[in-house]
Amino acid sequence: MENSLHSGRMTHNGSAAAAEFQKSLDHRGIVLNFLLGALAHLGLARAYALSGDAAKAHGVFACKP
Repeated sequence: MENSLHSGRMTHNGSAAAAEFQKSLDHRGIVLNFLLGALAHLGLARAYALSGDAAKAHGVFACKP
């Protein structure tokens, strides 16, 4: 199993997945749809966790002033 895009989904590549979820979050129109925005945040946190970056994974859901 390769670590790249495979049939439109990420397989075992947390940093590449994080980059794709971040692209979604960078588009304000997508984030304004609360369901898609919430799922993108969840996916970003899971991607960071998969890549071994627990601090960033936790930081996705941290309260921002």
